[in-house]
Amino acid sequence: MSMYDTGLLDYISFRQSTHLNYHRSTIDLQDYGKLIPQAMKFVQQDLPTAALSIGNDPKLLLELGIRQWTGYGAPQDKPGALARWTVLASLREDVPLSLKARAYSSLARGWFDQAHENAPETLNISYLYDAGNSANEAVALGLISPAVLAVATRIESVGFRRPEDNKFPEHSTERFERLTDLWEALDARDAEMAEENLKREVKVSKDPLSYFCAAEDCGIVATKKSTLWRCGGGCPPAFKPSYCSKYCQKADRKHHRPFCRPDATESSVRPTDSTSATTVERGPSPPEDTSPERFQPGPERTIDVNLGGRTVQISSSTIGPQMLREMREGLEGRF
Repeated sequence: MSMYDTGLLDYISFRQSTHLNYHRSTIDLQDYGKLIPQAMKFVQQDLPTAALSIGNDPKLLLELGIRQWTGYGAPQDKPGALARWTVLASLREDVPLSLKARAYSSLARGWFDQAHENAPETLNISYLYDAGNSANEAVALGLISPAVLAVATRIESVGFRRPEDNKFPEHSTERFERLTDLWEALDARDAEMAEENLKREVKVSKDPLSYFCAAEDCGIVATKKSTLWRCGGGCPPAFKPSYCSKYCQKADRKHHRPFCRPDATESSVRPTDSTSATTVERGPSPPEDTSPERFQPGPERTIDVNLGGRTVQISSSTIGPQMLREMREGLEGRF
């Protein structure tokens, strides 16, 4: 089985996005170098036959649902997975609250995926509400997972949080407005993000060329100067561009070459706004990176993702630059 097996990555992604609070998942989700072999070893273990019985171990039933949803470690059966999580979340009284919360979070992710099953631009409103309701229940039980926040962001982006923002006037926003625990969680996360972004912009604005990857459309921003590689050519230190990978450096070479000389008086990369951490003019797009660098550990990198008009940030010290860009494209494609 390949280390980069798509089914395995889907399994890891689902588990991490639904079972952990978003504060923890921003660390654990990134450590694929450790998670991949651990997950492979775990999934290769057959679940006890008793797990197939609704009357048995809730933890095993929760796990079986994930395997059925992703089709990794068990035949794919999405209706069966939703049914198991529903039983755990709302129909059994012997399930610990922490497991109920994970079951609701799994339901939120499941219904969210179902709401977009046909195409990103096609939205099943009923399934989206089921996702929101499950996410609200997970928050009420103390679990604010990445999946929960993704559901909240999507609901808000299509205008169902407030009547004045509704993009589907044939549908009422009333039931979505009642998801108060979910909206409180989203607002709290937004406040955290605003504070984090302000700190980042202040730091980056002091020396933007050291923090941005210069390749066009890359979007990687370093949290430390040492994260990126600076041009080793003859351009003055004050004008040297930085790169997240050799692929981006190669892609930007033609654009940067005229500026890469000792007598250069400007850089090939110029922030259009000295206070902005996101607006930079760059060179040509980087080529596709198919090397193991996609999972290369290193200093922390960040990338901004636009989710229906809301910008969120993915940070990683163990996922390579290309993999981060792929995650951004995949997530933005859903919104």
